Formats: sequence, structure tokens, C-alpha cells
Amino acid sequence: MACWMKAAGLTVETDAAGNVFGRLAGKDDSQSVASGSHVDTVPAGGNFDGVLGVLAALEVAEAWKETGYVPDNPMRLLSFRMKKVHVSQAAYSAAVPIWVSLMMN
Repeated sequence: MACWMKAAGLTVETDAAGNVFGRLAGKDDSQSVASGSHVDTVPAGGNFDGVLGVLAALEVAEAWKETGYVPDNPMRLLSFRMKKVHVSQAAYSAAVPIWVSLMMN
């Protein structure tokens, strides 16, 4: 995921839990727009549960790069390793502070 984000022109950060966060600069850096989801699935969630949200956001970033479009505000692409906190508390104990930090900057 990080390689794809970099190829789409995003700066990328990965936390200790394996969550990946991308940022595409905008014309005005005052507020960000975030999109993404989790990349795992859950029982009966379907083949594309979660990952479709990440890939759709990545597709937007790739299309913007190909056309030379620069959004008004920065775009944050969020790719969380797991959806459910109870599956692995560690995955989110590292991700939440970083996510909050990303949203505040």
C-alpha cells in the first residue's frame, strides 16, 4: 500500500502496527479531507469489505496525479490494518494517536 501511495504522489507514514497514512498536498493546507478504510475483512463481510474504501481513495489520488489536478485542501488517505479493535488492541493503540495527529495537522 505504501508503495502505491508513493507512486500516486503522496507522502507516506507507517506506524508500528502496520497502518499506512498518505498525504497529498493541496492548494491550502489549513484543513484536510480524509478517505480510506481498513484492509482486512470480517466474517461475512464480503471480499471487498474495507479494502474497497482504501483502493477507491487511492484511485482518486492516482487520477489527480495523472491529470495534474491539485485539490484545494490536502487529502489524507487512511489504510488501517484492522477494523475490529477487539481483534488486536495493539493495532489501534498505535494508530489512534497518529490518526488524531494527522487530522490536527
